[in-house]
Amino acid sequence: MAAYISDRKYLGKEKIVVAMDIGTTQTAVAYAHLYPQALPQVSLVTQWPQQAIASGSAKIPTLVLYQNGEYVTCGQEAVKKMEDDMENTYSVAKWFKLHLHPETIKASRGPNSPPPLQIPDLPSGIDKERVYIDVIKYLFINTKRHFVEKTPGGVAIWDRLRSSMEFIFAIPNGWDSKQQNFLRQAAIAAGLVSSSDAAMQINFVSEGEASVHFALAYGSTKAWLEDGMEFAVVDAGGSTVDSTLYTCASMSPELELKEVRQSECVQAGGVSVDDSMKRILKERLSGSNFDDDESIQSIISAFELKTKRLFTGSGDSNETFGGKRDNDKSRGIIQGKIVLNQDEIASSFNDAILAITHSINTLLQGRTIRFLILVGGFGESPYLKSKLSEIVRSKGATIVTAEQPTKKAAAEGALIWYVQKYVKARAVRATFGTNPLMLYDPSIHSERSRLAYEDREGTKVVSDSFQMWVQKGTVLDDSFSFVREYYKVLPAWWKWVVATFLTFTEVEIYMWEGEGDHPTWAKNEDGEDTCHGQPPLAPATGSSRLPNWESD
Repeated sequence: MAAYISDRKYLGKEKIVVAMDIGTTQTAVAYAHLYPQALPQVSLVTQWPQQAIASGSAKIPTLVLYQNGEYVTCGQEAVKKMEDDMENTYSVAKWFKLHLHPETIKASRGPNSPPPLQIPDLPSGIDKERVYIDVIKYLFINTKRHFVEKTPGGVAIWDRLRSSMEFIFAIPNGWDSKQQNFLRQAAIAAGLVSSSDAAMQINFVSEGEASVHFALAYGSTKAWLEDGMEFAVVDAGGSTVDSTLYTCASMSPELELKEVRQSECVQAGGVSVDDSMKRILKERLSGSNFDDDESIQSIISAFELKTKRLFTGSGDSNETFGGKRDNDKSRGIIQGKIVLNQDEIASSFNDAILAITHSINTLLQGRTIRFLILVGGFGESPYLKSKLSEIVRSKGATIVTAEQPTKKAAAEGALIWYVQKYVKARAVRATFGTNPLMLYDPSIHSERSRLAYEDREGTKVVSDSFQMWVQKGTVLDDSFSFVREYYKVLPAWWKWVVATFLTFTEVEIYMWEGEGDHPTWAKNEDGEDTCHGQPPLAPATGSSRLPNWESD
């Protein structure tokens, strides 16, 4: 599927870039063959195995099928095999993205939060690492097939550029380095890149930032966007709803956007509606012949395919889940069909809408916007759109959509992001720092005064204190770099070794995701991290030179 074409020439080296958006319920892949002095064109992978050609959809179900602990297939192929499986010999991994969500996302649903989502178990003997490796392999194999079929000379081009290929993963706003490293390791294990090249050939972009690039590419932005304007982007996906506030720093000569404050990410996507409907059905069907997981799941599947996507706020709906002999008039079931009334349907959306409303209100607190761009699969729901319209109208704003129902905004948006890079400044989602040996300050370090000691020069110092580099919520330009001078104290006999072999040293970096003042200490008195310890920086990305050193 031909998609976005840039309006400016690509000036870098020839390469293939592949963007993957592995969503909770839907997955998509986009790619671009970039070559010098040409206008970049983004293509979406379509015609997936077992997908109806006429659909033209770039999305496949996020399902990974196993049989007796062995991988079988993914996507629409998995759906077809399960439909034909009369003996129930397959097991399926679904909603597995939820297993990666950090606690900060799970706890961000606002006051009076509903019960946590019931995450389906993975197939017996299969862990989340295995699932991600298998799905990434499947996506890559079919991306190559699509590229080769649709590109003249595709086999030769693919083979020539394979070793330099770059990959982009679109991830929720609320994911941090832990989830990024998980995906990086899965990509390495899946054969996308080698471990030595992963840092240079694997990129990550937030779903919010990918979505704003998608929306600006397909929306009528020239009709409303202007210098100095603030606007919000809400990407309502399968598991999370990512909200970001931007200001238009410049329209000319090139569009430049900057984040105004830290983005929001709440676990209130489309699967929240399914989960709520499941609770409603369990209560309604309790004690009946249909109070079993299989019957309820069949109703949920029918509800998800039709009613959830089309509901406008009024009208009942019939969901077909069984045969003509399935009847229970007292429960509203006649010949394998159950009637869901409009109050039940609306109620299934309530938890998600309340959480999204809280998230948007937090994002917009004290700010004024005129437009909110709504994208994402869940964002296509007429009912969700109408409820969010009520919220933004009360703030004097209007909802804008970039309706492309056969596409997935984050996948294509990730490629547009790679080409255009409209966003020039972002808000930091955590406080970062390190734990150097610091001068003892009784107003700060008194609780560990007994652990302070004098160094060789008689200066009182203390270890394991947290020294902040960048504070959470700070908006940083793309060009930002942090420089601070440190000294390494080494014994005299190290002098020749340092001068001969060492150019860099490594330091631990710590991340604090909490609100308010950061911790005084990076480690407790037992040496355990109190901040979220990160791996030492690699020499190429941030280790420190040693121009100054001391000897005994």
